Amino acid sequence: MASKEQIKNAILAVAGNPESGELWALADKMAEAVLGLDGKAPVKTEEKSAEAGEPSKETRVTKPDFTR
Repeated sequence: MASKEQIKNAILAVAGNPESGELWALADKMAEAVLGLDGKAPVKTEEKSAEAGEPSKETRVTKPDFTR
């Protein structure tokens, strides 16, 4: 498998070799994630906790709560 630097260069080449911007800033993390797929490097993810006020499960609304 390719090295992290080779993967990063490929990502930047596909994006048109940007010198700044969001894609340029995230290219390292993208390369680490691709390496993580092969198990060579641990992939760090930011997990959201349930304590952040977000619902733990989505709820489906099938009927309106009101009548007209």
